[in-house]
Amino acid sequence: MTAVPPPAEARPWPARRLLIVALILLAAGSAAWLDLSWRGLQPGRGGWELAGRFFAGALAPAWDYEDRSGLPATAAPFLSQVIAATINTLRIALAAVSLSLVMGLALGFCACSAWWPESPRAQRGPRVLWLTARATMTFLRSVHELIWATLFLAAFGLTPLTAALAIALPYSGTLAKVFAEMCEESPEDTRIAFRSLGADPRQFYFLGLMPRVAAELCAYSLYRFECGLRSAAVLGFLGIATLGHSLSLSFENLHYREVWSYLYALLALVLVFDFWSGAVRRAMTGSANGPGRHRTRWLKLTGWALAAGIVWAWTTGGFGLDDMETARRTANLQRFGREIIPWPMQQGQGSWENVAAWAHRLLFAGPNPGLQAALNTLAMSIVAIVLAGVLAWLLLPFAARSLATPHPFVPSGARSSWPARWGWKLAVAASRCLLVFGRAVPEYVWAFVFIAFVTDQFWAAILALALHNAGILGRLGAEIIENAEAPVPVGLRTLGATRGQLLAIGLVPVSLPRFLVYFFYRWETCLREGTVLGILGVSTLGRLIKDARAADRYDEMVFFVLLGAALVFAGDMVSSLARRCLRTT
Repeated sequence: MTAVPPPAEARPWPARRLLIVALILLAAGSAAWLDLSWRGLQPGRGGWELAGRFFAGALAPAWDYEDRSGLPATAAPFLSQVIAATINTLRIALAAVSLSLVMGLALGFCACSAWWPESPRAQRGPRVLWLTARATMTFLRSVHELIWATLFLAAFGLTPLTAALAIALPYSGTLAKVFAEMCEESPEDTRIAFRSLGADPRQFYFLGLMPRVAAELCAYSLYRFECGLRSAAVLGFLGIATLGHSLSLSFENLHYREVWSYLYALLALVLVFDFWSGAVRRAMTGSANGPGRHRTRWLKLTGWALAAGIVWAWTTGGFGLDDMETARRTANLQRFGREIIPWPMQQGQGSWENVAAWAHRLLFAGPNPGLQAALNTLAMSIVAIVLAGVLAWLLLPFAARSLATPHPFVPSGARSSWPARWGWKLAVAASRCLLVFGRAVPEYVWAFVFIAFVTDQFWAAILALALHNAGILGRLGAEIIENAEAPVPVGLRTLGATRGQLLAIGLVPVSLPRFLVYFFYRWETCLREGTVLGILGVSTLGRLIKDARAADRYDEMVFFVLLGAALVFAGDMVSSLARRCLRTT
């Protein structure tokens, strides 16, 4: 008689323990590589005073300019400036994400194998298309939107279309990947039914697959709109008139109350989209309150509002090509096309030996070799994601509603005093507010702030990445714990287990595998963001890209961009392998 294997949650998890130990050792080795020390966290001269002034501004955001000296008499009121920057951020996000949807759907169709014909001979063409699409979407999403913006600025100049394209390209790669995977994981019954009716691949794709994944695709697209708001704000640091541009100007002038006004405007914008997308997802899955006609009405209203917003963005945002069709920009584009070719080839020395020597010099020679910058990026991302995971788990006991109660996993009839009830409610609200604020502010903005106060720039970048990702991992981890099956913790509670024992014995073994999947997914993002944080001066690939751009060495800039894309691609492969191992252990 064959023994029945125990459920996955009841099996021992030595592989996961080894993985956690390996992550801790990798983080320690990465910290040693970066020469991190606790002294590097200490603010420099005057840093404590600046930090105090900065965080004091959170309690009293500006309603007017802090200093009107130097402002022209015709300057718009401060609140008008905040509203204008917020509207422009929303406009660029809507235009960019709508463009990425069109590109992502087309690329996702090419990268999907679910519609292929059954005949192996007929699959040759689709297979070549599949490989090309997969390589394209991997490259697009491996390059950060700030890096894309840097490339487009060199080619086209500072225009709204530059910002929209910079966001749309990486987002289209991400949307294509998600869309293709949704289609490939759809149930086989649809394929069997359509083929039994004699439908060709295109009919099966548009009439069979598309309706099956439409709800999930719409929900994820709304999430990308939320991400687009953060990306549009960050592009302001390159001079585009969004919240990030106004924020950076106020920060450089030490007007911290103004900075917090812009931060709160960004937070409000992100929260509105977060609430809206959550309501739409609940309506699509049928979990929203109220009869079906109310859900249908809400979805129709959302669709019409988004359509109107996209039309408004494209018609009022100055995204046309007229401003780009000037002789100067044409000359810049032609020059950019010539100078992205490796230097030896520009000089007529295009042999493999000369190009290899040029690449070797960029990787290993000079005061800032490219390989060391890439390793710095990798080490920084490892320390940051491990720190984010630790911060998230420290907040989880207070953020998970099933655990943050006076009597967790006890029938609702259990009595508790009102101070205990309200104390835990306040703890839940405070922890969730911290998580929301952490993830609502982009990593680049956090790094921009921390670099002014922390003496070690690696620590500033690590704290920025850790804080933002802790907000995301904390939210996801809280949902995992709240959705965990209750029999084990309820049984432990009846045996007198404490809150800590419930978490350590009853919830961690069940929740950890899913949490680690999100952990590795966010590590991929840390690699992308860690690359771009070098634009602020941290010794990563972004710094080399910035220096090459400032010196008009476009061939070197493209080389380092490709090196960063290769690093992200390698991280994506390692992350996929780790997630696959977690699913099988």
